[in-house]
Amino acid sequence: MPWKRPTLDTPFHIDWEWWRAHESNYRFYLYEQLCDVCRERFAMDEDTQAVDWIDPDTAEVTQNADAWLICLMKHCADDPNFISSELPLAAAVFRVFLSNGNKPLTPRQLHDRLPWRDARTILRVIGGRKIHYGIRPVAG
Repeated sequence: MPWKRPTLDTPFHIDWEWWRAHESNYRFYLYEQLCDVCRERFAMDEDTQAVDWIDPDTAEVTQNADAWLICLMKHCADDPNFISSELPLAAAVFRVFLSNGNKPLTPRQLHDRLPWRDARTILRVIGGRKIHYGIRPVAG
């Protein structure tokens, strides 16, 4: 399938299949995003990939959830410095997707969460041919 230039209205997400195909140790990148408290809670070499998790708001049960992702969404993301202008833009976008459960967002919507960068700059970083952190347009 030929490459198609994304627009400001193209939804993006973290493509976990891209990670599996291109990066054998994507969990290292997840671990890097954990806050200090969560890093102390989970050892890097600890097998914490699959846990059952109950959403405290909806009581919905997610089987085989990734413990690090749950910690990122429910603990680390609450830190006001988790997503900041101090981060490289691609890393900040990665953290937005980690914190929102990887729900697709357009560059315009990402700008709402990263107001220190305009939507066109965000699009230039995540919408080019080079893939950062597995962030890609949603297929289809």
